[in-house]
Amino acid sequence: MKYSLCTDLLYLEIGPTGPIFSDTNKLLAGMELAKKTGFGAMEFWDWDGRDWKALLKKKQELGLELSAICAKDRGTLADPSTHEQAVKGLAETIEVAK
Repeated sequence: MKYSLCTDLLYLEIGPTGPIFSDTNKLLAGMELAKKTGFGAMEFWDWDGRDWKALLKKKQELGLELSAICAKDRGTLADPSTHEQAVKGLAETIEVAK
C-alpha cells in the first residue's frame, strides 16, 4: 500500500470566513517534509493560483509521486447551472496533471 501526504492539510488555517489554503511556498515545504518522513507521494487541493511549475520541479527533484489534486473551479456535474464550469475546470486540471 502506498501512502501520500496531503500537503494542504499540513498548513490549513481556519479564518473567520472559512479555510485559508496554503501558498506555494508552504506546499514546497510540505513536499520536503513528505520526502524527509518517508512518504513516496503527496497530494494537494487547488492548483490554480499556485506556481504549479515550481511544484512540478520540486516533485521531480524529490522523486515524489503526485497522487491527487482537485479540479479547478469545481462545480457540480449533476447541477445544470454549474455543469459546464465543472467540465471546463476538469479539462484544465487534466492538462496540468499530465
